[in-house]
Amino acid sequence: MVFSTTRTTKRENLFKWVGPIVETKIGILAPKSKHITLRSLTDLKQYRVGAVLKDIGEQLILEGGVDKKHIHSISGQNAIELSFKKMDNNRIDMFAYDFVVAKYQAKLKGYNVDDYEEIYTLKEAELYYAFNKTTSDKTIAKWQNALDTIKDDGTYNKILAKY
Repeated sequence: MVFSTTRTTKRENLFKWVGPIVETKIGILAPKSKHITLRSLTDLKQYRVGAVLKDIGEQLILEGGVDKKHIHSISGQNAIELSFKKMDNNRIDMFAYDFVVAKYQAKLKGYNVDDYEEIYTLKEAELYYAFNKTTSDKTIAKWQNALDTIKDDGTYNKILAKY
């Protein structure tokens, strides 16, 4: 199982899904000091865009017709932190990722998230647990029932409030 995955049409048949867990807004963050305005994805041709390799942010930019040469993708557990470091060191101009998660991770690493702004929304969607297609329907139903139960009894909202 992968936690958590943006459910998209392209990914629909790759997994069995449990959720939704939470809404997500994937987009492009940039340092406020750069004063960048994007009207469309074609505007990205004049910038260096950071993304996490094979993540939804990178996929959405590529699907939008942006050439791979404009995208600086990195992977690994520190990909978000490294992307903020690259923005601060002027190695990339912006970063494509889930807004809430990017800001949360940056804040944990000591970045002042007020120095960055959401300059373009790529997609609004929902995050799910993505299970291997061979997972039994019985297991999927148990997970979905457990999620529904904590949503109904208020536990879910208490967990969300912590983050």
